[in-house]
Amino acid sequence: MSTPNLFFAVVVALSALLSIKYCRFGPKDTFLKLQQQSHFPASFRADEAESSLERLSLQHLTKLNATAADITAVILNWTRLSNVVRIVSLLCDPMLDGILATIFIWNNNPATVLTQEQLGCQHKLRLFNSPTNAYFGARFEACVAASTPFCFIQDDDYLVLPEILYTLRSRISELSVSGIFLQPPNEMLSSTLSRITLNSKIHTSFSWLGYGSMIRRSEAKDFLSLMRLLNVTDDEFKMADNYFSILRNVFTENWFDQNIPLGGGLPFTVGQEGLERNNRHILRAADLLESVLLCEHPPCISLPAQIQDIPYVQSRPTSPSSSSMAPCVGAVCLLETSISMLPNEPKTEVQSTRNILEIQEKNIQSINGKELDLYLNHPPSYAVDGNPETGFCRGSAKKGEYISLDFLDATPKWKQTELVFLVDVVAEALILNSSFRLLGKGDLKQQRIDTRSVCHGLGREGGLKECYVSTSISLAGYYAFQIQFEEDAAGLWCIYEMWMRGR
Repeated sequence: MSTPNLFFAVVVALSALLSIKYCRFGPKDTFLKLQQQSHFPASFRADEAESSLERLSLQHLTKLNATAADITAVILNWTRLSNVVRIVSLLCDPMLDGILATIFIWNNNPATVLTQEQLGCQHKLRLFNSPTNAYFGARFEACVAASTPFCFIQDDDYLVLPEILYTLRSRISELSVSGIFLQPPNEMLSSTLSRITLNSKIHTSFSWLGYGSMIRRSEAKDFLSLMRLLNVTDDEFKMADNYFSILRNVFTENWFDQNIPLGGGLPFTVGQEGLERNNRHILRAADLLESVLLCEHPPCISLPAQIQDIPYVQSRPTSPSSSSMAPCVGAVCLLETSISMLPNEPKTEVQSTRNILEIQEKNIQSINGKELDLYLNHPPSYAVDGNPETGFCRGSAKKGEYISLDFLDATPKWKQTELVFLVDVVAEALILNSSFRLLGKGDLKQQRIDTRSVCHGLGREGGLKECYVSTSISLAGYYAFQIQFEEDAAGLWCIYEMWMRGR
């Protein structure tokens, strides 16, 4: 077996051994249940069922005027029209009026001419029936054709909830962030293990866009300019997804997502042939990046007289994020944690960019079956999915590690605010010996919470505890509530839910 395919084979084999299921939800039936659940409880305790507490939710979001909307959603259609209609319906949610200006449907199927009446949401819809199948290059053509500064990109067999789109927009407002990529755990692992560094000039990784990505329109424009400068072939341009993150030459910001597949039809990448095609284009992207940067005075290619510098490719060194992030379901918030998701820091140094797939193989070999199971089946996203039956679990904890809940643009006017956890007995002990603080904007910096956390049983079977810390400090000027561990802990622990509430 060739090395480029070995990583994928290892993951598939271990997945079968552990009976791992990557799909967070079933294709449609479970999503409908999730969509119909309008809110999550403020408490899972039987004696708090009728209390005055309210949970942080979409109701606490500052409503933006539709004139402020600055995102174009780009969806490609091929053979899953029913999925595209479902996605358009979700994107048409009034909640998104303040951020989503346009839904751009690029129909890549020349045999089927679509109409706006088929798709719905005509007041936001922009439809293009392509005369040929432009494949994935169409994403970036559509984004460049948009009139908004940001583009949201997703495949037609995947679903991203409106609140997560809102969270993406809140985060990408920060100047330090370029693009953000949502990834299910298996793809997050692949992206993490494919990071490479070479001669301080190359520092990049590979990430798919189709699970949901927020990018800047200017990035898409520069990317297309770069692809033309590099004289890529038509086939390479069609596979633009395989080139976008690598040629950016940064360690992308990836979030664990909630993994809601829609299914339907055959995926584009099928079997060994599909994997080999993807690998071939990933390696080609790596070659192109090396051809641009690996010389004494980059860029290493000749530029037209009217172009002063190479577009899109970042030359400034970057470092991988030291934290993991996951957006919440049911509220506009973001879990961020410094807890290590892997037992060892993945190796990144390579002799050539073509080693990008080989480094995956070497890194996967350092992860045992138990750690892989925790990574894939108990990711951070399971602590903020509204489901008490799933949990974020780790095999240990270290003093100084933290978990933050960023409430971003939410503006609850509570007189008393609580950070709450639904946990097992090991995590209970960890929380009772932790410190808490509010993280502030500007001059506020941070405010330590002096009150101690408390834990109660749920009053029903299961053995889980509901722990919380309370503060009367106003949330005005603060953006996150954080727990920091004050001691090491050995042994498996799980946080089944983490949320904010108040009264």
